[in-house]
Amino acid sequence: MLFERFPRIELSFNIAPLLGFLAAIGGCAAAFGAIYYDVSGINSFSRPMDPTLAGFLFYFFSAALVFFIYRLIRINPLKPVLIIDKEGFRDSRYTREMIPWNCIKEVSLRHRPYKKGGNFVEVVLSENLPEAIRAQIESKKWMNYRKDGLVISISGGVTGMNAERIARTLMSYKDEFGPSLTLDDAIPIGPIVDSSP
Repeated sequence: MLFERFPRIELSFNIAPLLGFLAAIGGCAAAFGAIYYDVSGINSFSRPMDPTLAGFLFYFFSAALVFFIYRLIRINPLKPVLIIDKEGFRDSRYTREMIPWNCIKEVSLRHRPYKKGGNFVEVVLSENLPEAIRAQIESKKWMNYRKDGLVISISGGVTGMNAERIARTLMSYKDEFGPSLTLDDAIPIGPIVDSSP
């Protein structure tokens, strides 16, 4: 089989950090529950905290655990979250539809200085983006700093590629399958001055 230069790429969620987070929440819920319900006389023996506070924290962490498990089931980590192919790309955290390459203005790699390894990919979309896709992206305002549905921020969180590789891949596919540069898109370089004597 010949090597395909632009294959269909499907990347799934990297759920290892999320499972660690769920384990930590579950551990907190179990610890506060043991204090609240005075399992094996823990609270009677050491009085580590007020039972009312322990009860509140137990129910808080239990609710958080249920919420995050529900979110994990909803996103279905076994399905691809990021798909890139010749037709376009899709990040299922934002939209269920493929975004065509001709609807993408720019792909760039950005950095969050306050976060270690805080690189993310910014995809600027054009005004000709289909309204249905734009509405889906716009509904995820809490995930994005732009509220007009014309920017997607991809921070990674998928298996097989970090933000830098995702950015390079998107740029390569956009250059290959996106609209060609026209004379109207060209950057003006100013008048040409003849410097010959």
